[in-house]
Amino acid sequence: MIAPRKRPLVTKRGQLSLEKKNECFVVIEALPGLNYEASLHALLRDYEAMIRKMHLSQDSEIYVRFYLSDISNQSASLRQKLMTRQAIRTLYSFVGQPPASGSKISLIAYHMRSDEIQKSREPDTALRVKHGQYQSVWATDRALEPGSSYEQTEAIFESMDQRSQVYDGSVRDNMLRTWCYVRDIDNNYQGFVDAREVYFRSIGLNIDTHYIASTGIEGCNEAIGEMVSVDSLAMFGIEEEQVEYMEALEHLCPTHDYNVSFERATRIIFGDRSHYYISGTASIDKHGEVVHVGNVIRQAERTIENIDALLTPYGAQLDDLCCLTVYLRDIADYEAVNAYLESALPPTLPYVIVRGAVCRPKWLIEMEGIAISDTKNTNFAPFLPETES
Repeated sequence: MIAPRKRPLVTKRGQLSLEKKNECFVVIEALPGLNYEASLHALLRDYEAMIRKMHLSQDSEIYVRFYLSDISNQSASLRQKLMTRQAIRTLYSFVGQPPASGSKISLIAYHMRSDEIQKSREPDTALRVKHGQYQSVWATDRALEPGSSYEQTEAIFESMDQRSQVYDGSVRDNMLRTWCYVRDIDNNYQGFVDAREVYFRSIGLNIDTHYIASTGIEGCNEAIGEMVSVDSLAMFGIEEEQVEYMEALEHLCPTHDYNVSFERATRIIFGDRSHYYISGTASIDKHGEVVHVGNVIRQAERTIENIDALLTPYGAQLDDLCCLTVYLRDIADYEAVNAYLESALPPTLPYVIVRGAVCRPKWLIEMEGIAISDTKNTNFAPFLPETES
């Protein structure tokens, strides 16, 4: 069992940030009880104040993911408000996942603090970031045509592969992480899973090669007919030896044991650090069974235990987590879960809790995150060139 921790007091609810090795993560949440326009104004005001406090510029801003309580009615106003910002080379992602606190809107943002990075917006909804010998491409893909969850998933992955080919790469070799949002997951998840599996087989990904770290969770885009949307991270310039697919077989079975195709987590080792992309993780055991059915706090405990089990053999620990997203099936569990997380998580860890049903109804909670450790291999190029002071 993970020992409880004491979180420091924060000056204002819903504002946390963390910086590690010039990579910065910020979580901001509007206070509950405000109407949407007031919430949006306060959120962006507090975010700008936070990045000023951290001495970050909009040039360092890589992506901002917004979680919205009513995306169909809120996205147009948000998009218009963002047009007034100077951050024209930022990737914005809108996800229909209501903040579980009752707030109208929250965000997670990621910055790279270095004078050496070069950013460019691609013709589609992607951002290319050149840092040293590497190019990271952050993207958000939505279905352009109506169709089933199967058809839309198929089209999205084909679009991702076409974008990878621009950099002489592929989804198979360069895609590190996907965040897959499925509208009405209880009815549309199987179509998404089937299409992803067929696509993976077509490009040579299977249980004998590898899959991709991923989250598949309930979430929606602003258009009602869009069953699936995907945010992703691909990296070009990496060597095959830099990528390690993580497992913790005494705690979690391989995902293919229950007919889904994603990696539990992926580690990328650089000349100055390691990155860990933790997939959506729930209360599951080594046999693939749901643990602690009906008890959300015990499920939260097991989920954190599973994440710790994934990190430990690969040179990291819970204190290396830099951001965490927590998904609840039932937002009535928010107060109890938040109280538990405040005692169990590293005290400086930014996290956000949203409403997002997991693929199995018995799973009441899921978590995913990004960790950065000092574990390195100097045979490889550094992730981020140091900024001279």
